[in-house]
Amino acid sequence: MDVNSYFFRVQHKRADLSFYAHAHAEFEIIAVTDGCLTVCVNQTKIFVESGNALFLPSYYIHSFETQKHSLCHIWEFSSRLVFEKLPSEVVMFPIPEDTSEFFYHTESSDGVIACKATVYRILSMMDKEIIKRYSLQMDDIISGAIRFITENFSDPITLQDVSNHLNVNYSYLSRMFKKYQGMSFTECLNATRLSRAVALLEETNMTVTDIALSCGFGSTRNFNRIFASKMRCSPRDFRKDRSFL
Repeated sequence: MDVNSYFFRVQHKRADLSFYAHAHAEFEIIAVTDGCLTVCVNQTKIFVESGNALFLPSYYIHSFETQKHSLCHIWEFSSRLVFEKLPSEVVMFPIPEDTSEFFYHTESSDGVIACKATVYRILSMMDKEIIKRYSLQMDDIISGAIRFITENFSDPITLQDVSNHLNVNYSYLSRMFKKYQGMSFTECLNATRLSRAVALLEETNMTVTDIALSCGFGSTRNFNRIFASKMRCSPRDFRKDRSFL
């Protein structure tokens, strides 16, 4: 059994995390062990302080921002890793003091069983004591649009493709993106592509050209331009800097 078919990605000790708005098909848990992290979900700001964690359902547009300092641990995992139905709302919960060391162990390469054990243990922490639930349900049309984007971003899709898929008016869908997500369709599509590209730059040896094409940018030139506009550096420089972390 290949763990890649049961997507599991972990990032330990991410310092001073800031990342633009994006969405993905995986569930996500962010644990803050020092400082404070601002998580913006569907244009609502949530402040996650040290000792707390946040659960994010799939397909929610979210961004991270650190004002002063933060130290975070992040888990992203597909629904195939768990049998139970997971919450469809954003949930904040405390990190139990007697298990804080646990957050420093499991890696993506540890195998499916270890990854499943990690996810279940964290979810059990969430079930024991929930600080707050955030009812930030997305509009059904926007939810369907984001799902279509996250499942087809590697293809040259357009807003017209999404409107045809959802059987809704093109202009109406364009206005809905701005109203509910604060960004255009193109911005949402590029954010989804960039999120995947960043993961590939960090975790694989794929060339920049291969990453550009596999993520739907069409060309290395277009990839470099969009990447630099959000990350303030080129993909090659980003990979070089991350290799020293």
